Amino acid sequence: MSGKRIYLIDGHSQLFKAFFAVRRLTSPQGLPVNAVFGFAQIVNKLIDEFHPEYLCVCFDLPGRTFRNSIYPDYKAHRPPTPEDLDIQTPHAKRFVQVRGIRIGEMANYESDDLLTTLARRATEQGMNACIVSSDKDLLQTIRPGISVIRYSKGQFETVDRYKVIREYGVAPEMFPDFQGLVGDSTDNIPGVRGIGEKTAPKLLEGFASLEELLDHIDKVPNEKTREKLRQYREAALLSKQLATLRSDVPLDFDIEDCRFDPAPTRELVAFYAEMGFTRLRDAAAHALGEAPHDSIESTASALDSQTPSRTPPGPQTAARPTDTHIVRTRAELSDLAERLRHARCFAFDTETTSEDPLRAALVGLSVAWAEGQAAYVPFGHSGDLIGRQSQADIADAREILGPVFADAGKPKAAQNAPDTRSTTVRPGKSRTATPFIRRLARTRRKARNTPRSALAARTSPILHTRVSRQSLLRTHDPPS
Repeated sequence: MSGKRIYLIDGHSQLFKAFFAVRRLTSPQGLPVNAVFGFAQIVNKLIDEFHPEYLCVCFDLPGRTFRNSIYPDYKAHRPPTPEDLDIQTPHAKRFVQVRGIRIGEMANYESDDLLTTLARRATEQGMNACIVSSDKDLLQTIRPGISVIRYSKGQFETVDRYKVIREYGVAPEMFPDFQGLVGDSTDNIPGVRGIGEKTAPKLLEGFASLEELLDHIDKVPNEKTREKLRQYREAALLSKQLATLRSDVPLDFDIEDCRFDPAPTRELVAFYAEMGFTRLRDAAAHALGEAPHDSIESTASALDSQTPSRTPPGPQTAARPTDTHIVRTRAELSDLAERLRHARCFAFDTETTSEDPLRAALVGLSVAWAEGQAAYVPFGHSGDLIGRQSQADIADAREILGPVFADAGKPKAAQNAPDTRSTTVRPGKSRTATPFIRRLARTRRKARNTPRSALAARTSPILHTRVSRQSLLRTHDPPS
């Protein structure tokens, strides 16, 4: 192998996963974009982690395929694609195009066949191929030079030959034989009635293929199983044929057409803006050397212009580069939650309407999880410093960030923990935050290296300037 590697993404598999992983997200025009956002996150994470030189995303086209000619009922019982997902597919393809990634799709074939063909061609040219998919059908492609990567819980996991054997009891090259016996209810592949995933590997053991097993049925010890194999012999062979992926699709492009340039484009920035993906838009604009729209820097400048500097006189050190964001939308809350889940630890603080914890209402939440990595979530600011019309919904924040803060296994550090406890307990008069604060005391020792200094050092232009509460906060009635 040359050391070159192509990454082949199963577009519909990842889009479907994203659709159910990200909820209630709409564009500024009111169209659902949750699947597009999650899909873009997966693709961008793959680009950031693996730095692919060659990249292709394959999609299914609507309509029948050659498998329907073999078996008209193939996928006949599959429920229709959810409407909110169906209308997002063209936008997902637009994202792939403006990201500079080659799209693969062909009538009469499924995307799995295209992925298998591209992987075979890559190995024939001395390259390695990585197929990114959660579809078990693609496990049959695993062999020297070809691997399958699953994306789950924010991480990429490589599936090798031995993992397939552990999970299914058969080697990857025997997977179509396995499916010939077991079938696949999702695709309406019949298999052999009465033979399941536990029995099939035992039957195939000692045989080179399903055909060899069916030619030696007399060697099967169980009489009822022998009868099933005789009765459903043709169904088993048909099922294997349907489950076998094609590696000879007559593609109208080749591996070299999949060469990938990771640099973002203005078209990508415009697409993110259209979808309402603010953080992705600003990151792409920054990579282009352009000032992000509505960026954290502009807000920081507005605050700095009204606030005397607290920096003591004397020699100054150069400011370190920071990646600091104001989090306003559900998409940005989801992104923040993902960052905190994968951080070793994090620090947080609350901004409130009063220094008296019994009278305080929550106005904002600041979080830092690494040197130069911080975010601020505004809930109740007034005036134009943060933007009255563009603040996070506190119910969304509880839903999305709550599980991360409640995770007892995640080290955390809080400024003024008793005040923070009172503030987080008061809304809705729920005391679900109290156990978390108690756990916080126990985990502080574990969080000795938590980047608490980053909270002050990196967010000071926004979080620690001396602005009067009357000019910053909405008016809140004192609690009764």
